[in-house]
Amino acid sequence: MNRISSDFLFHYKQDINVVKLILEHGFRYSMWDEKVIFRDSVQQNFVVCFCDILADQADYHKLCYGNIAFVLTKEWGIKNDISPIRYIHKSSLGSKENYIKIKNLNREIWEKSVTAPNTYQYASDYIGFGLAKDNNLMPQPSIFQSSVSEPKLSSFLDNFDKEFKELEDELQKNGKFKQFATYIHTLGNRLLELHNELEARDAFLRVYQDAFDCPASGNTIPAKILYDEREWRSVKFIGNKDFTSNPNEYKQAVINRFLPPRFNLKFSSNDLVAILVNDQVQINDLINFIKTNTTVIDSNTDLHKIKLYADFHE
Repeated sequence: MNRISSDFLFHYKQDINVVKLILEHGFRYSMWDEKVIFRDSVQQNFVVCFCDILADQADYHKLCYGNIAFVLTKEWGIKNDISPIRYIHKSSLGSKENYIKIKNLNREIWEKSVTAPNTYQYASDYIGFGLAKDNNLMPQPSIFQSSVSEPKLSSFLDNFDKEFKELEDELQKNGKFKQFATYIHTLGNRLLELHNELEARDAFLRVYQDAFDCPASGNTIPAKILYDEREWRSVKFIGNKDFTSNPNEYKQAVINRFLPPRFNLKFSSNDLVAILVNDQVQINDLINFIKTNTTVIDSNTDLHKIKLYADFHE
């Protein structure tokens, strides 16, 4: 029976000079802007993308991403947490209004403490906003929108803060505050774990259909069926601890829209099945480059991996 997906992962490029850089340094994580179904929001992640479309069925894909392909083993991909993504539409679980409200609440509370994480404050804020929701004072998809549309929300939260402080003072007098704080901290830790898991999972979501600007051609496809791309994805999740020696490095990465080379996704010659090109000129160019530079390919044994599409068979 004919397969409908490849046993390998493919990464396409248009510029042969970029191919050479990948052979030297690995795959660079680039910032990717993607529409989220609800309210046409956009999520940004640093990603490296692959697909498992069979090479002889990838002509349409190559028009968008380039006609030079790295072919790597799926074993390498799975070992490096590269995963098929989930395509969603407006009625899919994970894109409906109630889920977005939950996620926005988590994210906005988290953002309040992101510069100086405090799981105690995170948990107490969560309790306050949770009580506001139970009292129907959080009608909108975000805290900010609810504060504008529901005038009672601000006074409710002020009153909660006052009551919570009174509880803390009472527990302090009775020698019970330390025990209480331990409980609140562990609640905050568990909520933070849940928040991080939701954020990580949503980095592997993509809309089923959308207007799309093809990187290789520059053409816009008004309603591209993104599901046809059969994408596998590597996402680099980074935090403040990754930039402790140089805090400005992250800001620069956002401006550049790619992470520094030390984060690159690496592979070895054993992971690389082939590099597929279009003509003998490109084969000769890459062979000459590999022979005169340090790359993942062994110039003595692996040059045969550079081949024409017509010579590649699964």
